[in-house]
Amino acid sequence: SLITTVIVQHPFMKKLLPLTLAGTDASQTGARYGADVNISGDTLVVGSELRDGTLVDSGTVHVYERQSGGIENWGQAARLAPADLAADDSFGGAVALDGDFLAVAADRQTVSGVAGAGVVYIFQRDALDRNAWNQVAKVSEPAGERNAQDNFGEALALHGTTLLVGAPYANQPLADSGAVFVFEKDKDGVNAWGFTQKLLPTAGVGERAALDQFGFSVAIKGNLLAVGAYGVDRITPVPGADFGAVYLFERPNPAGTWAQSAKVQIFNEPGASASDLFGCELDLSGNTLAVGACGYDRVVGAVTHLRAGAAFVFERNQGGNNNWGLSKPLFAPEPAAEDRFGHSVVLARDLVLVGAPKQINSTHPLSKAGYAGVFRRQQGGAGNWGLLEVLQPAGAGQNDLFGFNCGLDRFSAVIGANLDKINVSNAVGAGASYVYEFKFNNAPALAQPIPNQAAKPDVAFLFPVPAGTFSDADDGDVLTYQATLADGSAIPAGSWLQFNPATATFSGTPTLTNYHPLSLIIKATDEQGLTVGSNVFTISVDVDRGRTFGLAFEKWQQAHFTPAVLANPALESTTFGSNANPDRDLYSNLLEMALGLDPNATNPPGLITLEVNAPLITLVYPLANDFPAGFSRVEWSLDLTTWREINVSTTVRTQLANYRMLASSAFPPTPSGRIYLRLRVGP
Repeated sequence: SLITTVIVQHPFMKKLLPLTLAGTDASQTGARYGADVNISGDTLVVGSELRDGTLVDSGTVHVYERQSGGIENWGQAARLAPADLAADDSFGGAVALDGDFLAVAADRQTVSGVAGAGVVYIFQRDALDRNAWNQVAKVSEPAGERNAQDNFGEALALHGTTLLVGAPYANQPLADSGAVFVFEKDKDGVNAWGFTQKLLPTAGVGERAALDQFGFSVAIKGNLLAVGAYGVDRITPVPGADFGAVYLFERPNPAGTWAQSAKVQIFNEPGASASDLFGCELDLSGNTLAVGACGYDRVVGAVTHLRAGAAFVFERNQGGNNNWGLSKPLFAPEPAAEDRFGHSVVLARDLVLVGAPKQINSTHPLSKAGYAGVFRRQQGGAGNWGLLEVLQPAGAGQNDLFGFNCGLDRFSAVIGANLDKINVSNAVGAGASYVYEFKFNNAPALAQPIPNQAAKPDVAFLFPVPAGTFSDADDGDVLTYQATLADGSAIPAGSWLQFNPATATFSGTPTLTNYHPLSLIIKATDEQGLTVGSNVFTISVDVDRGRTFGLAFEKWQQAHFTPAVLANPALESTTFGSNANPDRDLYSNLLEMALGLDPNATNPPGLITLEVNAPLITLVYPLANDFPAGFSRVEWSLDLTTWREINVSTTVRTQLANYRMLASSAFPPTPSGRIYLRLRVGP
C-alpha cells in the first residue's frame, strides 16, 4: 500500500499584525493588511494595499522572519514603502517572494500620465543584513502596451530569475482581454530586470476575447508557467460566459522563448456552468496544477449552493503524454452559497491549501468569517486528494475574510484575513494574517535491501546506493543520507572507503592490506527529520590471504633485520624465515610477530598460559596491536588430529599501548577428559 502512518500536527502558531518600529500594534482602519501574502523558507511577506503612509491608500508591505524574537516566532523584520508612492497606488496588493528576491505590485499607480497602468517594485535581501531589503528595480508595461486601468501587477509570480506580471485588464487586443509580461533579472545588466516577452493565448476561435481577463492569476515553476483567465467563455456546445480557463506555457531552457503548450478548462465537467470563474486563482508544483473556481455552483442532492466554489487538481501526463488530466475536484466539506471556496489556492508538493473567504459559519450565519481547507495527496487512497483539516481562527468574526489569500511553502502556511478587526485599537478592516505549521509527514521506508559488495585491490571502487533503495510516500520529499559502520560509529577518516552523502556514493581504492570487510548501514532522513535505516551490508576486498599476510610479514622482517641479512638466502631458515628462531627462545619468528616480541632478543617462557576452570579451558596470550586482523585464531582438539575453531570465545583482558592480553575459552560440545588448545597464526 502507498499509505502509511501519518504524523499530523497542525497547531496555530501566530497571529501577525503590522507593527511600529517599537514593536507595538500599528493596525489601521481599512488598511487591508493581508490583501496578499507569500512565504519562502524562513521569510514571509504581507501586503497592506490600502494602508495610509504619507498619502492615502499608498500601501505598505511587511516582512517577517522565522525565529526572530524567539523559537518558532515570526518577528517583523522590515516595512517597505518606496519613496515615490502616491495616493491610491495600492502598493502590496500583490506580492511574490522567492529566496532573496521580492516583487511587490502597485497596480493602480499612474505611469507617465497613464492612470492605473500599474508598476512592480523588485527588492533584494541585503547580503550583509538579512533583515534589510533594497529596491533594485521598478518595472512596468512597455510604453506601447500601456493603457489606463491595465492594473499591471494584479497578479505576480517569481521563480529564480524570472518574474511574471499579470495585467488582466489590458486591452490585448480587446477590452480587458488581458496579458502577461515576462521579465528576467539580468536582461539589461546585473539586477537590471528587463522585459523579455508578452504572453497571450494562441489565436483561435474564442481566444483573446473581451473580458477574458487573461493574467488574473499566474504561477511559475522552472520552465513551466500557468496563466488564469477566469472570464473565458464557453463557445460550444452551448455558449456560456465566464466559465474560465488556464493556459500552460513552456520554454526549452531559462534562456528560451515561452510557447503555449496546453489549455485546461472544465467546460464539459459535470456541474460546470457559466460564471464558474475557473482560473480565479492557481498554483503549480512539479507536474501538478491546482486551480480555483470560486464561482462554481455546488449541487448537493436537490440543493444548489450558488457560488459555493470549488478547486480542481490536474496532473501532467494523466490521460496521455503531456496531457493535463483532471485528477481530483476539491469541494468545501459543508458548502454554502457565496462561500467562494477556491478564491485562494496554493500548492506545495503534496499539500493544497484552499481558501473560502466568504464562508458562512454556524455561529454567525451571515458572518463571512472565512476558512481554509488543507488537502493532502494520497489521503484516503492512492491518487486521491483528501481533506485533512479545516482552519479557522478562534473568534473569527463577521466580514474577516479569512482565506482571502494564502501562502504555502512545504509545511509552513500564512493565511490573510484582510478585514480582520481584532487589534489593540479595534480598527475596522485593518486586517491580520495567521501563520500555521503543518507536519503531515510520512516516514521514509526501506524498499529493498542493499546487497553486499566486493572491491578489488588497487582498483578504483565506486558504488552508488541503488535507486529505489528507499521510498517516501510524500511527493517530492528530499531524502538526505548518512553512512556509518553497523554499530553506528563513523567510517574512520583514514579508511580506504569513503561516502559522499550528496550523491549517496561509496568510493575509494583499496590495497592488499585492506582485507578486513566493512559492515555498514545507510540512514535516510526526510525533510522533517524522520529516519529509516538500511539492512546491514558488507563491502569487502577480494584479496589473496596468503599474499596479504606475506606482505605484512615482509614489512615486519624489514623492521627487525638488516637489508644485508634479508639479502642472504642462506640465512632464511635460521634467521629471518617465518619458522626461524634467531634468538633461540621458545618462539619462532611468526609467533614473535604475533606476540609483539623482538626476534633478536631472548624472551622468557610463560608468555602463553593455560587456565582450567571446568568445563572451560582458557588460553591467555598477548597479541600485538599491529598484527593483521583475521590471521590469528585459537583452535581446540580432542585427539591432536582434528582441530576446530567453533565454540571458542575471545575477550580482551588488558589493552596496552603496543599489545592487548587476550583470553580465548573453548566450549567443547561434549565433555571430555582431555582437550588440547593451540594458538595458530598466519594465513
